[in-house]
Amino acid sequence: MRHRNITTISVSIFLFTTSWPPPASPISSEPINAEELFARSGLAYRAMPMVDIRFSTRVEMPNAEPGRRVTQYLLGEQGEAVIEIGSIMRVVANPTNIFAELPGHDDRYLVIEAGENLPSGLSRLRGKSSMAGLWNPVPAALRDALGTAEILDAFRYSRHLGELSIAGFKQLPGPAYEVLLEAENGSCRARFDSSTFFLQDLEYLVYPPNTPAGYTVRITGNFETQSIAYDKALFQFEDSGRLAVDSLRQ
Repeated sequence: MRHRNITTISVSIFLFTTSWPPPASPISSEPINAEELFARSGLAYRAMPMVDIRFSTRVEMPNAEPGRRVTQYLLGEQGEAVIEIGSIMRVVANPTNIFAELPGHDDRYLVIEAGENLPSGLSRLRGKSSMAGLWNPVPAALRDALGTAEILDAFRYSRHLGELSIAGFKQLPGPAYEVLLEAENGSCRARFDSSTFFLQDLEYLVYPPNTPAGYTVRITGNFETQSIAYDKALFQFEDSGRLAVDSLRQ
């Protein structure tokens, strides 16, 4: 993160006994489908010692002012991540534990075991913190060479979309690649820079249940990605004498 003092969710997505970085998968010189694009993007993210990502989103819905949020991701080596969701939540993940701080709980913090990988850990964290806005960072899923099913799950935007499937792949002017993902209740368009293979932007159309016909929530987001020097200290959590709890669901 552009770095301030970080004390504080997408970091390994392999068993923690697996070597880092994960072995590269054979891919063609130019991706010919979404799966190959995901693999090439993962290689690009893994080539950086530490990835600093600023993800800016805008949410539009009928009869409401647009909402905006900035989420910062810092992705380190195996099992390491720092995620700051605006002023809503701060999470530190390392191969052993995942820690979370939420407003209104200044005297305590949430800690759970990291488990097999970051996505599974963050899913459990959502259930223990009432934080529906916490979602698995797509760049982390790509960086850690998850399978296609796990990557598609990360694209669901905190489970606002149902199960996704790949519905399209094409190269755009720009230059960029675009992947179209569809679910029963909406879709996601993901664009990747064709020179760096980093995620460039996302566009979601979500049709919430129990809403009038034609009611659509549109979410757009863009990624600013840079490589920075690796610093293990950034992934250490300071408890500052606070109480460790296994749930903040109040």
